[in-house]
Amino acid sequence: MPSKGFTPQASAAALAVLEEAMRNEVDGRQFYLQAAEKSVSAQSKATFTTLAADEEQHLRILQKELDALQGSGKWVAASKVIGPQERRAEPLFPPDKKAAARTAQAVKSDLEALEFAMGIEERAFKLYSKAGQETDDPHARALYKYLANQENGHYQLIQRAHQYLTSPGQWYEEEEKPIFDGG
Repeated sequence: MPSKGFTPQASAAALAVLEEAMRNEVDGRQFYLQAAEKSVSAQSKATFTTLAADEEQHLRILQKELDALQGSGKWVAASKVIGPQERRAEPLFPPDKKAAARTAQAVKSDLEALEFAMGIEERAFKLYSKAGQETDDPHARALYKYLANQENGHYQLIQRAHQYLTSPGQWYEEEEKPIFDGG
């Protein structure tokens, strides 16, 4: 029996959002894998590879929720479908300014891919944010909030990668956040 307040209309709306989200995650993953293959810079390649892996994880999470809704009519607690977060094994950007200057050469296609990727992540963020606001189910709200935060993090990562390729000196200044003692 579906949880209280979970009407057939709510069920259909939830399934539609999950199906749209899954299509977006599949498309995003495919784009990121292709972009990684075509990337000129190692940093762009690492960024896109990481994003593709994240989108695959999101797809698995969404599939678990879809299966649960189709089976029992109930959302699974987000904590049960999200699982432990994986740490990135290596930094996505090189540790020194000289490497950054070398990388910033001949990256027009990488920049275009990063700009397109920002659009993907922005649309996903908006989808999850809106779905979270429109649902009454606390498990669904928690899941959508988690996914919106993930997509926002992706957007910020892509934005930093874009800045790194266009203005490596400024990127390092902002990342290092120098402290001037004035004396």
